[in-house]
Amino acid sequence: MFWHLQVLHYQLHLHPSRFGLVLSLPPIPVLYHFLLCITIQINTANYGRTDKITCSQGRPSKQLQNTNCFSPNALNFVSKSCNGRERCEVYATHMIFTDPCFGTYKYLAISYFCLPHGIRSSLVCEHETSALTCGHGTVIHIHSANYGRTDSSTCSTGRPPAQLAKTDCYSLNSHTTVASRCEWKSSCSILASNSVFSDPCFGTFKYLYISYSCGNGRTLLIRFHSFLCE
Repeated sequence: MFWHLQVLHYQLHLHPSRFGLVLSLPPIPVLYHFLLCITIQINTANYGRTDKITCSQGRPSKQLQNTNCFSPNALNFVSKSCNGRERCEVYATHMIFTDPCFGTYKYLAISYFCLPHGIRSSLVCEHETSALTCGHGTVIHIHSANYGRTDSSTCSTGRPPAQLAKTDCYSLNSHTTVASRCEWKSSCSILASNSVFSDPCFGTFKYLYISYSCGNGRTLLIRFHSFLCE
C-alpha cells in the first residue's frame, strides 16, 4: 500500500511545551492519508508493531503478540522521502523497510510537523562551529537538528569513502542539545563535535544540520500522527 499525505482539519486544544505551543493530533488509521504543508518535517517513523490494537482487525492473535518490533531504517527512509517537501508518499511494506519481525502483522506509524514560513538552516562539518543569529527583537526557535550523516556528498571533500558510506547516522540528542543552547536567544553558537553530541556512528565523518526560525512570540507547531497498515 502507498501513503499519500495531506493535511486534514481538526478542532483541537493547544498544550504549552518547553519549545513553544504544540498541537498534537491523535493517531488515525487510514488506507491513504494526504498531507499538504508549507514544509514537512518528520518527527518519528516506525515500521513494525508497538501495541496489539493498531491494525489488528481480522488478524490472528499470534500476528499481534510482538509489540517490540522496530525497523531500523524507517526514520531515515521517511525523512529522506518527505522532509522539506509540501507533499510526499511512502509505502508500508517490508520490501522498503526490511522485515523487523517475521510473522508479525506490521504498520507504518509516522508523526510529523508542518513547519511555518521563514525557516532558515545552518550546516557545518564536524569540528566546525554553527552560529545562529536572529534580527533585533526576535529570538531563535529550533525546529530540527541532526549531528550525523544522511548523504554521502555533504562535507565530503578530501574524505575517504569509508568515512562517507554510512548515511543513516543520527544523534538522538541533537534537537535537545541544540535547543537547550539556542532556544529563545537572539544568537548562539554550537560546536559540531562528538564531545557535544556523542558519537552516533564511529568512523563516519559527520556534520551538524539545524533548521530554525526567528520570531517574537511563542511558535505554534502542529504535530500530526497517523499510521498505515501493512
